Amino acid sequence: MNSSRRTGGTALADVRRRWERLGYASSLGPRVALLYFPVSLAGPLFIDRERFGGSWTVWFLMSAFAQLALVGAFEILRRLIHCEGRAKSQPGLTLTAIVIAALVRGIALGVVVRWFGFSPDIEIGYRLPAALAAAAMIIVIALAVSAHDRHRELVEHLDRERAGLADLDISMQGRLAEITCGVTALVSAKVAPLLNELDVTLGEVAAGADVAPSIQSLRHLVDEELRPLSHQLIAESVDLDVLALPVAPATRPRVPLPEFLRARDALLPGSSAVLTMLSALGPAVRELTPLQSLNFLLGLGGIVALGVGGLRASAGRLRLPVAICVGTTAMAVSIVVALGVIALDAIGLSAPSHIVIPALIIGGAIGAGTALYCAVDERRSTTESQLLEAVQNLQSSVSLLRQQAWIGRRRVSYILHGSVQSALHAAAMRLTANPHPDAGLVSEIRLDIAAAMAKLGSISGPPAVLPETLAETADLWSEACTVRWSLSEDAARLAAESATTAECASEIVREGVGNAIRHGGARHVDVMIVTQRRRLVLTIVDDGCAGRHGMRKGLGSRMLDEMCVQWNRESDDRGTRLTAELAT
Repeated sequence: MNSSRRTGGTALADVRRRWERLGYASSLGPRVALLYFPVSLAGPLFIDRERFGGSWTVWFLMSAFAQLALVGAFEILRRLIHCEGRAKSQPGLTLTAIVIAALVRGIALGVVVRWFGFSPDIEIGYRLPAALAAAAMIIVIALAVSAHDRHRELVEHLDRERAGLADLDISMQGRLAEITCGVTALVSAKVAPLLNELDVTLGEVAAGADVAPSIQSLRHLVDEELRPLSHQLIAESVDLDVLALPVAPATRPRVPLPEFLRARDALLPGSSAVLTMLSALGPAVRELTPLQSLNFLLGLGGIVALGVGGLRASAGRLRLPVAICVGTTAMAVSIVVALGVIALDAIGLSAPSHIVIPALIIGGAIGAGTALYCAVDERRSTTESQLLEAVQNLQSSVSLLRQQAWIGRRRVSYILHGSVQSALHAAAMRLTANPHPDAGLVSEIRLDIAAAMAKLGSISGPPAVLPETLAETADLWSEACTVRWSLSEDAARLAAESATTAECASEIVREGVGNAIRHGGARHVDVMIVTQRRRLVLTIVDDGCAGRHGMRKGLGSRMLDEMCVQWNRESDDRGTRLTAELAT
C-alpha cells in the first residue's frame, strides 16, 4: 500500500512538473516552431498533395507560409501572456495559446490551398481537429524545449556555485588575513590617536608635569573608548567587502545529457497512444464517418499502446548510449504506428488514405520527443543533486569564513578588554601611587602599554576543547541548574579536527546555557551535539520561562547568524529549544 502511494505520488509530482514547464515562455518560442516544422510537413506533403495534386515545391512553400503564421501567432501570444508582472509559468494560458496558434496555422494553410485553387473552401471542419493534432505535437516539443531550458538554468547555477566555491577555497586564508587586518586596522585607527595623546601627556609627566591629567586620560580611554569598542566588535558585524563572493562571468554552458539511457524509460505506451490518436484525428474526421473515426482512433491507439508496451517490457534493464537510444526509440514507435495503420486496414476497418508515410513521420517524432524529454529529465535529477551539494559546500565554506572572522573579532575584543585595559588600569594605579614618577617609571608604563597593543597583531589563541567546555559549563552552573550534555563520537572527532568550529560551538553552549538560566530561570538544561552531513548540530533544550528567555537582544542572534549555516529557536510553555548547525 505504501509503495503504491509513493508511486502515485511520484507520478502526480511528475505531471505537476510537466504542467509547470509547459507554462514557460520558451513553449511559445521560435525554437518550438522550428522543431515542429519538419513534423508539420507530413500532412501537406503526403496527404494533401496526394489528394489534390500539385508539385512538392508548391506544397512545401504553402507549408512554410502556414508555419510563418504559427511563428507570428506564437510571438503575439507570448508577449501577451508572459508580460512583466505575471508569474513566470502560465501553463493554462500557454496551452490555450498553443491551440490557438495551431488553429491559426491550419486556417492559414487552408487559405493558401484555396487561393492556389486546390480546394473550393478552407475545410474548417477538418482544420479544427487537425489543429488539436498539431497542438499535441507542439506540446511534446515544447515540453522537451522547456525541460532543456530549465536544465540549462540549473547547469548555469551549478557552474556559478562551483566557481564561487573554488575561488573561496583558494582564497580562504587570504580573505581571513584581510578580515583580521581590517579589524586590527579599525581598532588601531580608533585607539592609536588617543594613545599618542596619552604618550605625549606621559612625556610631560616624565619632565615633571602634574600626573592628574594623565590619570584622567587613562580612565577616559578605558571607560569611554576601549570598553564600548570591545563590546562593539562582538555585538556588531564589521562591514568588509572581502566577504563578498565573486560573480562568475555570464556564460552559456553546454547542457549535458546522460551518457546512457534506459530503453524502457524512453518508451511511454500511454503517452505514445494518446499522441498518435490526436495526430490521426484530423485525417479521420476529414474522410471517415463519426463511427468509423471512433473505431479507427481507438483501434490505432490500442495497437500503439500494446506495441510500445511490449517493446518496453522486452527492453528490461537494457541501457543504450543516449543518441542510439533516442534513434532506436524514434524508429520503434514510428514502425509501431505505421504497422498499426496497416493492420487496421488489413482487418477491414476503414482508415484515412495516404496516411502510412505520415504515420511513420509522426511516430518517429513522438518517439524521439519522449526519449529526449526522458534523457533531459534524468540528467536534471543528477544536476539537481550536484547543485545541492555545491550549494551546501559553498554555504559551509562561507560559514567557516564567518566563524573565523567572528572568532578573530572576539579575540581582538578580549585583547582590548583584557591586556590593553589592564595595562592602562595598572598605569593609572602606578601613577596614583607615585604622584611624582621618575623617567624610569614612565618609561616602564609606556613599554607596558605598547606591549599590550602589540598583541593586536597576533590574535591567535589556544584551541578550544569542546568536551572540556561542556564539562566546565555544567560544573559552573551546578548549584543553580542541572546541565546534562552529550557529545557523539563523530561530533567529538569533527570538533577536534576544526578548532574554529569547536570554539564557535563552545561560545554557543556557554551563551545558550547561561541565558536559559539567567533569563529563563531554567532548572534543567540538556545539551546534545551530533553530526549531520559533515556538520556539527547543537541542540540546547531547557525548561525555563519562555517569556523571559532569550539570548542577549541583538548580540545572540547576530552571533548565531555569523557562526551558523542555519539556526532555529522555538519556545512554548515547556521551555525553549535552540538548534544550531555549524560548518566544519
